[in-house]
Amino acid sequence: MAFKMNRTLTLLLFSTGVAATLTVFILKFLALKEYRETIALYEKTEALISMIQNVEKSTLDLETGQRGYVLTQNEQFLKPYLDANDAIEKEFELLEKSAPATLKASPEYQSMSALVRQKMEISENVINQVRVGKLSSAIALVKSGQGKGVMDQLREAVNTVITNERARVLALKKESEITAQRNQLWQVLGTAMAFLLIIVAYVMTEFEGRQRRQLEKQLVEARNEALQASHMKSSFLANMSHEIRTPMNGILGMTEVLLDQNPESGIKKKIQIIRESALNLLSLINGILDLSKIESGKLELEESYFEPRKLVQEVINTVEYSAKSKGLDLHASVSEQTPAAFSGDVLRLRQILINLLGNAIKFSSEGTVSLIVNSFRSDQSRTMLQIQVKDQGLGMDEATLKKIFSPFEQADKSTTRKFGGTGLGLSITKQLVELMNGKIEVESKPNEGSIFWVTLPLEAINVMPENQRPRESQSYSSSQAPLKILVAEDNMTNQEVVRVMLNRLGHKFDIVNNGKEALEKTLSGTYDIILMDCHMPVMDGYVAAQKITERFPQWCQGPAVIAVTANAIRGDKEACLAAGMCDYLSKPLTLAELDEKLALWSRHLKYAATQVVDPKAMENLRQISPDMADDLMKQILQAWGKEAPAYVVEMIEAEKRGDLKDLADRAHYLKSSCVNAGLRVMGQLCSDIEKQARAGTKEELRYLLLQLRSEYKMACTHLWRSEMLEVPQQGIST
Repeated sequence: MAFKMNRTLTLLLFSTGVAATLTVFILKFLALKEYRETIALYEKTEALISMIQNVEKSTLDLETGQRGYVLTQNEQFLKPYLDANDAIEKEFELLEKSAPATLKASPEYQSMSALVRQKMEISENVINQVRVGKLSSAIALVKSGQGKGVMDQLREAVNTVITNERARVLALKKESEITAQRNQLWQVLGTAMAFLLIIVAYVMTEFEGRQRRQLEKQLVEARNEALQASHMKSSFLANMSHEIRTPMNGILGMTEVLLDQNPESGIKKKIQIIRESALNLLSLINGILDLSKIESGKLELEESYFEPRKLVQEVINTVEYSAKSKGLDLHASVSEQTPAAFSGDVLRLRQILINLLGNAIKFSSEGTVSLIVNSFRSDQSRTMLQIQVKDQGLGMDEATLKKIFSPFEQADKSTTRKFGGTGLGLSITKQLVELMNGKIEVESKPNEGSIFWVTLPLEAINVMPENQRPRESQSYSSSQAPLKILVAEDNMTNQEVVRVMLNRLGHKFDIVNNGKEALEKTLSGTYDIILMDCHMPVMDGYVAAQKITERFPQWCQGPAVIAVTANAIRGDKEACLAAGMCDYLSKPLTLAELDEKLALWSRHLKYAATQVVDPKAMENLRQISPDMADDLMKQILQAWGKEAPAYVVEMIEAEKRGDLKDLADRAHYLKSSCVNAGLRVMGQLCSDIEKQARAGTKEELRYLLLQLRSEYKMACTHLWRSEMLEVPQQGIST
């Protein structure tokens, strides 16, 4: 019904409604305030009563200790007496601070205090009689009933004080209820008046609602455009990564092979310059990709044990050439109290060290660049790894220090022109440190150099088990047990790089040009590992991997298919795992990365990698039973080997049918089983799956389950080759 509203009437209704609303609000506020004060008084009174009861209890404990001492004359039985003595003093001190003046002035309270003091004097007298050898006098004093009489009076005084205090609070509560009832009528009237405001507000806001809906529509359109732009950015990053990494694989691969052949010094220097330039270009690409992953929350940390002394030496070897070329002294040290090994993401930790050292070298023209590694125990009894990087370079003023951790920031434009770089290094370093729950700090002055500190909470072990690392007598891990490898790669340059690297590692291998040829090769031959490029003509790597793994009835029995691709975005890794591939190698390849990945998936090496089997689990068992630790671990692993396949399958099926509760329950059980067996990566994945399932977050579950399936295969591989687990006849179906 249309009607014309008078402006004066509208203002009158609005004003009346506001006044009514304010009245209701004030009354509600006062009622709530009074209610809270009553509750606070009640809680305070109950706390005082509890204190008084504690005094009474401590006085009883005093008598208990006295009687025990009289009966035994043993000083050990005086402990309750001594503890009660101390407790009474503290409880009275707290009571004196907390009790209101009215309570302290009451005769019952003063009587209670005097009776407690009297009881303390009687007990002290009895104990002193025993100590001086007058046992019969002490017993006579006890039997006199003097102490009992004092305790009876004390109980009566305590009961009187408690009864009076509760009665006082009850009276105040009743008074508060009367006031609340009186205000309730006014609240009803005020609410009725406020209803008029709702009518006015509806009319006034209807027009605004139309405008808001129009604005929301515009915001949705803007959001869709932003999502499309973000998708285009991700696609651009993926394509850029792929297109640049493919030729980079040839450059870095060949320079590494040439350097490994120990050329004469003049040629070696030129090769090192080529390699350094290629690494700088790769560093720029990785920096942009890492920043993109961090911003989208998709950067994943991977836990494995690493030796800090070995890591420091590797990092120093990496930056040593840059330091020497500038005439800088490069020093590194690891303190003696630093544990033998830590658990953490060694790849990202290496990135942090190289970023900090690289910056120190870049901005220094003379002097010393030093790296100092230390450890200490935090207030929470956690082991903290502390890293200090110090230089004598340009230094920074206060204005620069405030922005150095921001992306794409350097001191000024002249810094970029003179030293190069994108300004991403320190920003990524800070975000990596924070992802590891650590802290980064810096101290610097212009022309005096800079000091960076990084502190990380990491799990530590004192000894790295010998059977969990390759023998030092061999240069390359995987070459200890030569493998039969199939390489599927369509790019001729990449084929040559892999060919030279595998020859250098001493493996046997076949190379094919596409996924169809790879599938045909597996039909006629047996391979330990398949290195599969993802994007190839005729049949791509995804389809080929799926068809190859489908040939084996059990998931763990087929060869490990490792994706080798220039794409470095997380979605590509998920696609690889979904196609049946087990792991991921990103181009450009290095000899060390290829060797490590082959060793990780080899079934022939007689050692278990610490990133799969946690040495801490065996260390804990040895603390329980040094002689039976090996047998106990074997029993635990045998039980795990029987249970794990069924649980992994059931978890995958639960996710498919959307039964998140069942998925969470099974993940919780399998987590415990994996942790006991020392399979910490599987245990962590189960923990993540449980959290996501209980939170009802479905987006991450498929990817986590794919990772779990791959990690299960890796765990079986390592347990079989270390002879800790027999090859099962049944397992996860492909």
